[in-house]
Amino acid sequence: MGEFRDKLIKMMDVVQDLPTLPQISFELERLLHSSAAGAEDVALIIERDLSLSATLLKTANSAFFLTSSSGGIDTVRNAVARLGFREVGDIVRTVEIIRSFKGKGPHLDHEHFWKHNLMVGTTARFIHQDAKVPNAFSEEEVYMPGLLHDIGKLILDQYFSEDFIQVQQEAADRGIPLETAEQELLGIDHGEVGGIFLQHWDLPEAIIESVKWHHRPDQCPKEFRVLATQVWIANLLVQSSEDSQEAVEGMASGYEGVWQAMGIPVEAVPGILKKVSSDFRGSAALLGLL
Repeated sequence: MGEFRDKLIKMMDVVQDLPTLPQISFELERLLHSSAAGAEDVALIIERDLSLSATLLKTANSAFFLTSSSGGIDTVRNAVARLGFREVGDIVRTVEIIRSFKGKGPHLDHEHFWKHNLMVGTTARFIHQDAKVPNAFSEEEVYMPGLLHDIGKLILDQYFSEDFIQVQQEAADRGIPLETAEQELLGIDHGEVGGIFLQHWDLPEAIIESVKWHHRPDQCPKEFRVLATQVWIANLLVQSSEDSQEAVEGMASGYEGVWQAMGIPVEAVPGILKKVSSDFRGSAALLGLL
């Protein structure tokens, strides 16, 4: 079983076309966390990328942000001012990540894949906001592993397509979760694959570990377990919402102990999804990149 993990790690060390994050992402990340940064500073970096600038303007002028009194805007600086640093940060991170994987994973439905991941990131953020337990992590640290939690599927599909197809078939034939079939056939699941890959992006350990253990948060290092649990439960909640309202209610009551541990009443769980739906701004523009 360890053979596949060794093969995966070796591949990531030698393959030349592994997805990478562009320099603009790192520059903006530093700037957005600087207390001295202003809208003009952020706009100057974004304006170097015409596609990113267009996406930001499209989002700022979307129905969610546009009101009869605010009017339309046509400069990146004004878009940054209207959206705010948090929203701009989310858009930039999401756009650059989706771009990095464009064309990767030939056997996956990319629109569904990224919509699901965007929803999990947003849901994890609201769970984080509503949770009444000590938590040292920021909203961005919860959103990012939610957005990236299934990235290992893209890696498996792109570089180990035959294995990935076999795993999918096994899961479908036996009616078992994909991650269970992965563990049985490969000795590793897509969460751990994603965690191994994200080490090449030099992301914070909290994000890497939360992605790695998003199906098994109880095995996550203790200092990141709260974060991994929020991503895990957000993923389950979004998956149930993709089925039916009854599935959401069943999921909420079925994991009552988890919700109680986070200080979230079970009856409040469907309301989290309502907030996610209303906050799912910019998704059309971001998914339009696919």
